[in-house]
Amino acid sequence: MTQQPNANNAIRRGVPREHRRDWVFYLLDGGWLRFFSVLIGSYLVLNTLFAGLYRLRPDAIANCRSLADAFFFSVQTISTIGYGNMHPTTRYGDIVMTIEAGTGLLFIAMLTGLMVAKASRAKASVVFSRYLVVGQRFGKPTLQCRLGNAKGNEVVDARFGLAVLIDEITPEGEKIRRIHDLKLKRSESPFFMMTMVMMHDIDESSPLWGLDWTQPDSPLASIVATVSGLDATFGQQIHARHFYSPEDILMNKRYVDVIQTRPDGRFVIDYANFHNVHNLT
Repeated sequence: MTQQPNANNAIRRGVPREHRRDWVFYLLDGGWLRFFSVLIGSYLVLNTLFAGLYRLRPDAIANCRSLADAFFFSVQTISTIGYGNMHPTTRYGDIVMTIEAGTGLLFIAMLTGLMVAKASRAKASVVFSRYLVVGQRFGKPTLQCRLGNAKGNEVVDARFGLAVLIDEITPEGEKIRRIHDLKLKRSESPFFMMTMVMMHDIDESSPLWGLDWTQPDSPLASIVATVSGLDATFGQQIHARHFYSPEDILMNKRYVDVIQTRPDGRFVIDYANFHNVHNLT
């Protein structure tokens, strides 16, 4: 199976300085492990730096006999604890302590803002089927993509989309990769809480008509599925997408049914079979 190019990992050269990614984007875009690793590392480096400044004048802090003592005094200062055992005794110590106290206030303020911004971001928990399937629906070959709302919360005014990336040659002989939207039988829904199957008829008006994506030289590059909507829990817009390669398209298949109804009227969604398919009968 050929590996499809990933636009997220593209190497960008010569980007103007004002458009480069900043450290705020770096922290908010990554996971919590990256966030807390940078946070803890910055906290330790900052306190080590001020501990070194205090030790430049050994008499600047009372009862401070080592770099470790200076480090812990820095922790007390930057967090405004101030136990009282150690305190500045010289003007130099007062100045460094004042600078560190102000730095600590700024550090805590920025940290609080970053944590609130990261924790309050709504994350789409949309599950995309591992494969696209093509099978007969209402007498027409139909491309299908199954979606699931793993959280089960209400996504209001949901919008669904399928697009295909096809390599083409222009009349001028230039090779380009064009994006064609695939018309869906239903592209909008007032709510999205359980599962949804996007369906596109492969007829004469379809960009997929006549394409043989099983051949190595097929112009079909990939198919992208998208979902967007308003997360009713957070009151924020959410987005999700997934790329499929030609090898992910299965012919003459259908998805295994994953929804059942219990005697008490509740629905059961079996995500263990969400990606499973079987042959058309």
